[in-house]
Amino acid sequence: AYALFPGHMVFAALALILGASTLGTEQVAFVASTITLLLLMARLWKRRGLSAMSLAWMSLAAVCLARFGWTYFYGNLTLYNGVLTAVEASLAFILTHLLWQTLPLLAAKRQKRALRGEEVTGIVILLSSALTGLVGWQWAEVSAVHVLSRWLVLLVAFVAGGSMGAAAGVVTGMVLSLSLMDGMSQMGLLAFSGLLAGLLKEGGRLVAGLGLMVGTGLVAIGLPTGDLWTAFGESLIALVFFFLVPRSWLQRVARFVPGTLEHLKKEQEYVARVREVTYNKMQRFANLFLSL
Repeated sequence: AYALFPGHMVFAALALILGASTLGTEQVAFVASTITLLLLMARLWKRRGLSAMSLAWMSLAAVCLARFGWTYFYGNLTLYNGVLTAVEASLAFILTHLLWQTLPLLAAKRQKRALRGEEVTGIVILLSSALTGLVGWQWAEVSAVHVLSRWLVLLVAFVAGGSMGAAAGVVTGMVLSLSLMDGMSQMGLLAFSGLLAGLLKEGGRLVAGLGLMVGTGLVAIGLPTGDLWTAFGESLIALVFFFLVPRSWLQRVARFVPGTLEHLKKEQEYVARVREVTYNKMQRFANLFLSL
């Protein structure tokens, strides 16, 4: 927020602190000190120019200093906590580097070029991180995180194909596993369902949704009866949300994903426009020479 959207920096900082307040005062102190350290380092480094790599290293240093400082203050400085701090700082480094590339894509009013595979993965990581805020939201044993994560993977698989759908399932499941106890089992379900939905997308939405249901059944077949029906119910709700997405939105997103039919049509339209413009210019030159 400091580098890309400075006008929203205060709002982002307050949102992080308010979210940390739900976990206790210790987490509030850690988040506030991390934000303060990061802003100080960014201001000192601003004259040399901020880049994705420099901000990533600043995030790593800020998390390490803040976590080690508060761990020492509370008297919990052990080897285990040190390893956890190193993992947390490494995760902050990776996410900062990825989100630096992802946020401008989402903020752009008009996207003109095709997205690379790592950019699509970065967008999935960003949306999956946002889904972790819904952990604990349930209605009649149906988890909002499970429903929306399957809906997200189904959208990516239907737009970008089976390989990207499987990758989105793995990434989404891995991010959710940091907040959910059953995150690893969900990762297998999401990855396999995304692969099937992407492979069957040529048959339309109904067939792609069938891939999601088949993947849910094959992965959740070893669960108790109650959990099995809950898993099917969550996938069915995700499928309903998938059908509610307008087709025009899916086609518009698919135009920026390489390898899709919509992207191929976009490239052909661009070549046709270039050919038409070139023809018109040559025609004007020809008319000019005829006049001369």
